[in-house]
Amino acid sequence: MKRILVPALLLGVVLIIGTVGYSVIEGWSFFDAFYMTVITLSTVGFREVYDLSYGGKLFTILLVIGGVATVTLLMSTFGRMIVEGEFRRVLWRQKVDKTIDKLSNHFILCGYGRVGREVAKNFTHVRAPFVVVEKEEPVIRQLDQEGLAYVLGDATVEEVLLRAGLLRAKGVVTALENDADNVYVCLTARSLCPSILIVARAADDRAAKNLKQAGADRFISPNVLGGHQIAQACLRPAVLDFITLATSRSTLDLQMEELHLKAPSELIGKSLAGTNLRSHYRVIVVAIQKPSGDMVFHPESHQVLEERDTLILLGPASSLQELVSRMDQ
Repeated sequence: MKRILVPALLLGVVLIIGTVGYSVIEGWSFFDAFYMTVITLSTVGFREVYDLSYGGKLFTILLVIGGVATVTLLMSTFGRMIVEGEFRRVLWRQKVDKTIDKLSNHFILCGYGRVGREVAKNFTHVRAPFVVVEKEEPVIRQLDQEGLAYVLGDATVEEVLLRAGLLRAKGVVTALENDADNVYVCLTARSLCPSILIVARAADDRAAKNLKQAGADRFISPNVLGGHQIAQACLRPAVLDFITLATSRSTLDLQMEELHLKAPSELIGKSLAGTNLRSHYRVIVVAIQKPSGDMVFHPESHQVLEERDTLILLGPASSLQELVSRMDQ
């Protein structure tokens, strides 16, 4: 807008000068003078409103020279903005496509509605790589403005999920507004990649049952979750504050994290006391989820850690990050 403002102001000044000039030199009315100025600047070739005097012809020559140059400057600036903008969009799209092709161990976020935007904010905050799959043009323009990687298309279509890197992805989050679409995404993703993690948005218990049958590993109901938090805020506000503090990434003092034990982890086969997690990393093992899904809360010090156990840890963010990084090596 700044680039086009100066030529537009110059054009306005030329129109005023032309209108006033014809009115003064030829004695025409304001409308006739303005009309003559417009057809002169546009070079459409219409004949003059009235026959011009010698002074009027000389003024018209000057008006053509100055006015046509101004109009040309305005149109070239406007055209350059359009071409450059389109060129930048093409370059950005190519860059995004190359980025998606290189991604691995990332998340695919299907749908960028109210739930999807919150998921994207959390992914962005912890710098977790993800790709958005969206088909609505207004939402695509928003994704362009926010600089997020996306694939334009219907998430229920196999080709679209494959373009988002499904075979290299860590998980799929389906947060579409329609439960039937979420079920179809689960079916498609599970059939293409049987081992991938799938987390789905569910409107109610009935939708959750269908999503589970379709292959979803986890299903979250925003309505149920929101109602639960509201109730906890009334009944146990301190507990809710602690959970929010421990699970939020907005604080660096205290966080919760999960650690999956897989061979050849040095923790496998050791008791909790023998791992020295508390003394060395200053973290607490709140619970242990067994491969069967059973949860062992507040495990004893003699509890032996086994392969495929998942440790639920509580501690400083820096210590948790150091521990997880070491175990992933």
